[in-house]
Amino acid sequence: MRECDALLAAGEIARDDLSQWVEEHYREAANAVIDLLATVGASLRGRRVADVGCGDGLIDLGLVHRAQPSELVGYDIEPTDEKQLIRAARAAGIADELPRNLRFEQAYADRIPADDASFDVVVSWSVFEHAPDPLLLAREIRRIVRHDGHLFLQVWPFYFSEHGSHLWDWFPGEGFVQLRLDAAEVERTVRENAGRLGPEWARAQAETFRTLNRLTLDGLERSLMLAGFRVSRLELISNAALIPVEAARHPLSDLMIGGVKLIAEPA
Repeated sequence: MRECDALLAAGEIARDDLSQWVEEHYREAANAVIDLLATVGASLRGRRVADVGCGDGLIDLGLVHRAQPSELVGYDIEPTDEKQLIRAARAAGIADELPRNLRFEQAYADRIPADDASFDVVVSWSVFEHAPDPLLLAREIRRIVRHDGHLFLQVWPFYFSEHGSHLWDWFPGEGFVQLRLDAAEVERTVRENAGRLGPEWARAQAETFRTLNRLTLDGLERSLMLAGFRVSRLELISNAALIPVEAARHPLSDLMIGGVKLIAEPA
């Protein structure tokens, strides 16, 4: 279950949460993609765009409305629920129907169903930290992007950083919980405390935690380089944090780099 779906299912109690989710994805994330691409002279306007790991599709809706690509195709292993996307868009007052230049397709763990060199720009938002094989994913993206194209990639949070568990709803104010507590204890805490969005959401988040790939910034760089990309723009996401004794054996760069936004181009 995705968070947007869980918020809609929760009804009135999640109205403020849904508004925040729309703000963070439809507006802020879409703007972040557009703005960072602009720093390297790239635009989505009139271009063919793929979003790999599109989730609920809210970022794609924001990109289509703001950047006006000729076509945007959202790919995800879990099919995007277009009816739920429209429900969220209507609830937020941003759209009554999907634009004609936006569509969604189901992807596979080892393949994106697209032709070689068929996209001008590929977008990936909070996906690589979940990928079973980041190098394979990077190679698939390199295959579908044109030789003069661009990749926008965002990862947040990296596993070893303060919020790397992805479980801030269950451990508010407790940083580095994934390094301080046994993994089984973390999962049990989540599963036994359903919270405002219900047990199905809690189970989904426990599974998400269990399957995080523990990617680091250096590991991401290696995957992109081996896949045939060159990073041309880099923006680190970080903040001050208290480092617990349990985290002392990890490199400071892994602990303090919370995430990254970058532009990469075929090498």
